[in-house]
Amino acid sequence: MLRIPSTIIVLMCLFPLFLEAQIEHKLIRRVAVFPIDSPSRESKAAEEAWWKMRDLLAKNERFLVATKRFLLKNDVYQARKELEPSDVIILGKLLDAHAVVVTFIRDRKMSMIVYDGYSGLKLWERSLNFQPSQTMKEQIGPASERLMGDFISQVPYQGFQILDPVMKTSLVNEGDLKVARVNVGSNGDFNEGDEVQWIQIFHSSTLPLFESGAKMEVVALGKVLKYEEGVVTVEVLRSAGNKFLVEGALVRFPKQVKKLQELYAIEKGIPSRLNLDTKLLSPEAAMEKEKEDEERSLSTVLSWVSSLAILLILAF
Repeated sequence: MLRIPSTIIVLMCLFPLFLEAQIEHKLIRRVAVFPIDSPSRESKAAEEAWWKMRDLLAKNERFLVATKRFLLKNDVYQARKELEPSDVIILGKLLDAHAVVVTFIRDRKMSMIVYDGYSGLKLWERSLNFQPSQTMKEQIGPASERLMGDFISQVPYQGFQILDPVMKTSLVNEGDLKVARVNVGSNGDFNEGDEVQWIQIFHSSTLPLFESGAKMEVVALGKVLKYEEGVVTVEVLRSAGNKFLVEGALVRFPKQVKKLQELYAIEKGIPSRLNLDTKLLSPEAAMEKEKEDEERSLSTVLSWVSSLAILLILAF
């Protein structure tokens, strides 16, 4: 039987990390929230908390959260702890989920992790210690809602671009204005003139993406014209190119970022740890960056293949 040296196995396992900097974050819209893994004596309190934190995430229709019936139908309705990336990817494909949420209690501490359903990598994680002056049963509900709220406050975009319902295009001209439509859910707190940013997010380390593990670039700027039935109409003022203004593009509203952090963030007044370059990416810089990314990806792949070939030769 052919035995593969452990060095090769390690190299093969690490290969995805070599390319991690090239992974672009995609829109989180559909989310699967699994039941809380808790001591059996607290199962009732944990189930009630699951419903509440699920409802908080689904509030304002910003996220589409998998129902209990849907999870049961797919035979995955069960409490879970930390997951391997491969398991996350399988669950993401099975449930057609952009993100997967697990919550568990260990040593009087509740932890929540949100995984990227596409890559299996962590998007966000946080823990809260239970207070010794109260029973665990009393604290499970409030702690789970605080954690879910903190995650909501840390998602760096608050909407995504959609096609114009009439023209079926990403951009339309209304007189002298270039206009785009952005889905923001049922939150109607948008005013004419509010700043709008189109952003791209890339993995920059092995840390959770929304916890210092990302680099964000602004690829277009605009301002709010109006809000109506979950959709914001935006005037595009400047952009690095129309290729960034497409269906599913991530859209950030700085005023909403501040509001959500004041409302839900566990650590109030703490600036975002994400590496956001607020300077608009120029069209020339965008083209140069795309070329560099392509060359770097090809170089990395060729280097890895060459290294693997040498190891195979040496091994056999």
